[in-house]
Amino acid sequence: MNILSSIILGLIQGFTEFLPISSSAHLALARRLLSLSSDENTLFFDLTCHIGTLIVLIWYFRKTLYALIFNYPFQLLFYLVALLPLVPAYLLVKPYVSVLTQPYLLGPGLLITACILFLAAKKREKNPSPLSFLKAFGIGLSQVIALIPGISRSASTITAGLYLDISIKEAVAFSFLLSIPSVMGGIILESFHLIHKTPHLTSLSNSLIPCMMGLLASIASGFISINMMIPLLEKKQFLPFARYCLMLSIFLMIHSIL
Repeated sequence: MNILSSIILGLIQGFTEFLPISSSAHLALARRLLSLSSDENTLFFDLTCHIGTLIVLIWYFRKTLYALIFNYPFQLLFYLVALLPLVPAYLLVKPYVSVLTQPYLLGPGLLITACILFLAAKKREKNPSPLSFLKAFGIGLSQVIALIPGISRSASTITAGLYLDISIKEAVAFSFLLSIPSVMGGIILESFHLIHKTPHLTSLSNSLIPCMMGLLASIASGFISINMMIPLLEKKQFLPFARYCLMLSIFLMIHSIL
């Protein structure tokens, strides 16, 4: 992977991570357009870029995280409950990720994301109620389907929160705060997989500079994206993203047939 490709992928990762359009689908498509193959260096690069967006998330929600940890630690249990379905689902889906990122499967995944976003746009808030353990578990279940590339995690979890009668602001905040332990867990698991697959990590030394460029690009675009997108999502501006995912899914499905 050259420097230019790493910057492009880092920018895409940072920008799409905070949009409800599936960052995994867009990265898979970008790799194909750039004619990049998958190997250990690819996994190392992906981990680095995810660390970049994780840094952005923690910084953006730093005050909320501080309040949760030191003032309202009991509320952390909601996130623990929401994470319960994710681990077994991750272990089941992981062996098939390379197959699921094929363009002919990304199209249907993005179509599901479009449908989810149309549902979110349609939902009207009526006397929203506080978060409960049952609702947190429901949101966690919705996060599971986002393990399939093409299905947006934020779209799934925010929409689930809305249909569980949580306010839009709380649904958005819970969705992105939930992504912090989810992404951290994914990074840890993938790191163990990388170490097991590449016991002599010296083979990754050639990718250090591209990874650093990807990291910086993901942080820069991530800061721009998160500051733009969260206020839009809190205003329930889902339709533009729904239409985009619908058009992209139709294009990919037609392209796979032709």
